[in-house]
Amino acid sequence: MDIREYQNKALKRLNPLIANKDRESMNYACMGIIEETGEIIAELRKPLYKGNFHEKKLDKIEIMKECGDLIWYLSLVCYNNGIEIGEIEEKEDFTENNSYKKNDREVIIKKSIEMGINSSEIVREYLYVYANERNTDKLKCMILKQFYNIKELLNNLEIEFDDSLLANLNKVTNRYDKTGKSTAKMEEYEK
Repeated sequence: MDIREYQNKALKRLNPLIANKDRESMNYACMGIIEETGEIIAELRKPLYKGNFHEKKLDKIEIMKECGDLIWYLSLVCYNNGIEIGEIEEKEDFTENNSYKKNDREVIIKKSIEMGINSSEIVREYLYVYANERNTDKLKCMILKQFYNIKELLNNLEIEFDDSLLANLNKVTNRYDKTGKSTAKMEEYEK
């Protein structure tokens, strides 16, 4: 799936409470980036470090979904800052790195730590751009780096990047209508 196509479809369903409010949308995106990165890392850390109370198997489907969620928030940052998301992807050749074996524990750990660091840098730069009306060149580079990290992690886990996009798009379209309002009924939340 083309990343532009993904962004157009996914962000059409923005919550109306944040869709046209710059500061709210910025805060929402920043919090989402940190949250989703943490969820990816949690999905990786727990099975990689056995012997604790959270011991479980590596859940590639859940990791794929969480990466899709992170991509959604990165897409929102691009949208909010007038950054052409396709331009970012075109700047980097995302060919598979075959210099390591698949499901390599050390690569997975390294990529997850890099993603955590980079997410905090993206948030810091986004806040700075917003507050100081600075150009977005540095922010674009950071987002590009994070796309690369996500693709490398997924590739190492033998998960297709497009599958992550499609999983997220499916989640978004099932949860929100075309106006961004939740499709869930209140009684579902009360259970």
